[in-house]
Amino acid sequence: MKRYIALLLVFIILPSLISCGHTADITPESSHEVIETNKYEDFDNRFLPRSYSNAAFTYVDTEEVLYFNRKYLVKETGECGYLCAKPDCTHKIGDDECGAYWVMGYYEGKLYCKGPEAGNYWGALYSEELDGTDKELVYEYFGTADNCEAVKGHPFFHRGKLYYFYSNYTVVNAEPFTLFQIRRVVPNQPGFDLVLDEKVPYSERWHLYFKENFIYVLFDHSYRDEADEVQYVWELRRFDIDEETWEVVVTDDDAGGENRGFRITEDGEIWAVSWPYMDDDAVISDITEDTVKLVDGHFVKQWQTQYTEEEGSPNSEISEGVIVTYYNKSNVRGNPDLLFRIRDYEGNLVSCGCFTPEELREEHADFKFESYELIWADENELWMQQHFQKLIIKEDGQTYEGLTMLVIYKITENGFEKVFSEYDQLQ
Repeated sequence: MKRYIALLLVFIILPSLISCGHTADITPESSHEVIETNKYEDFDNRFLPRSYSNAAFTYVDTEEVLYFNRKYLVKETGECGYLCAKPDCTHKIGDDECGAYWVMGYYEGKLYCKGPEAGNYWGALYSEELDGTDKELVYEYFGTADNCEAVKGHPFFHRGKLYYFYSNYTVVNAEPFTLFQIRRVVPNQPGFDLVLDEKVPYSERWHLYFKENFIYVLFDHSYRDEADEVQYVWELRRFDIDEETWEVVVTDDDAGGENRGFRITEDGEIWAVSWPYMDDDAVISDITEDTVKLVDGHFVKQWQTQYTEEEGSPNSEISEGVIVTYYNKSNVRGNPDLLFRIRDYEGNLVSCGCFTPEELREEHADFKFESYELIWADENELWMQQHFQKLIIKEDGQTYEGLTMLVIYKITENGFEKVFSEYDQLQ
């Protein structure tokens, strides 16, 4: 535990403004002065959603306490539990009486959490003290039609406001298009602001990065040209949350693959993972993934990860200074024997090895391992969620009950050394 506490004391310092090839004129003279802020009030980019997952991580890191979903960890003492002061509470998900709400962010000394209102467990946003007391309703999602519309998509809490990113791909009259919207919720104010409302005539993906007073969005537009060949256009934009203006940083009309996430380094370099297009008749051995860097306005391949018969197909995620790749020969679900390889952005090997599913409490021994899910990693640490589930047979059918563990590892030359694990969620 002491080693874990020491590891947690190292936090990401948000990088400076980017300076690279682009179409917009981004210079110190054209950007307003950066105001020093509390770094814990910015969205923590370590907890961005992963490209292979539909869920965002509701984790909040402060100087003294790590909050993960509905639980807390005091770094100095190692004390860990649910953020609920009610005696004999089961803390079961969906119990309106439980005082442990889902953490969303930190601002001006308070936590902001999702909690119940009017009998709906996801009905409202609350502020509360860091120990979970003195909850105050600051935004009721389902109180009005406008508020209900505000909460479509993934939420991100940044500098005291919630930003919801929503996209919907559909086909109308045989023509595909994507609706993309960003809604902003301000606590203690009714309704919401529509920051972006766009309909584009092709498939679109997006990934985010929060930096100071900017929200960067990397759009990935894919379409078929007149020759029926798939083309990719990557467009990096940023939104100034103070000036409320959008700016196009760069447009790459020949990206060559699907965007799987990006990062901005302290030196202003922009790196991403790209999944090159595969023809319909491609087989598993054709799978490749590229690590690309923005150079003179184009995302240029630096190195490639390929399928091998010995290790299987690669699945890569970009994180804080590293690319994390796991390999599978068959099914990922229910398979604990996956090889994980970590490289830095230049392609140098940091470490590799396999993980072992956590041992569960005796009362949960009938849960079976389901999957590993990367939260974030750098060259020193790797955080993951391990998911378990069990089959529930009912008279009218069957369902599954889920359980999740938070596990943190120290990265060594010889593999991964566990330094912390704790029940994260129990549905």
